[in-house]
Amino acid sequence: MEHSKHLARMMLLVALVLVVFHIARTLFTPSSFGKYGHYRADNVAEQMAKPVLHAGAASCEACHQERYAQVRSGAHGAVECENCHAPLAGHVAEGKRVAAMLQNRSASLCLRCHDRLDARPERFPQIQVEEHLEKMGATLGPEVCVGCHDSHDPKMGR
Repeated sequence: MEHSKHLARMMLLVALVLVVFHIARTLFTPSSFGKYGHYRADNVAEQMAKPVLHAGAASCEACHQERYAQVRSGAHGAVECENCHAPLAGHVAEGKRVAAMLQNRSASLCLRCHDRLDARPERFPQIQVEEHLEKMGATLGPEVCVGCHDSHDPKMGR
């Protein structure tokens, strides 16, 4: 029984740590936490209050019917416009053009989808970057892909 004082102190210390933990958790956990699951429910309203930036490809059709039809019938028909261009909110606000639409013409954007990966279906157009550039006599640069390919109709030969 000579260790009973040590055991009592240890149990008191553990109880004290648990009480401090419980108090801290109560003080620092938001009141809406756990209302809809394991997250802060107030976050839903906060996210809904943010302005909508993306509008989807159909919103581009109103002003760009010809280009929209061309893209939708081409190889990139399933790709949303805002994947390569900036969000619509930077181009149009309240139905009026506020700025030129930004374009991402970088090779890194093209290679997100077209760099060779074994996990992609074989029929999906993919390239081995170094091999493709060597065959074309080009070097990897920021806009190397759009030098030969039209982003809206990416067949070879611009």
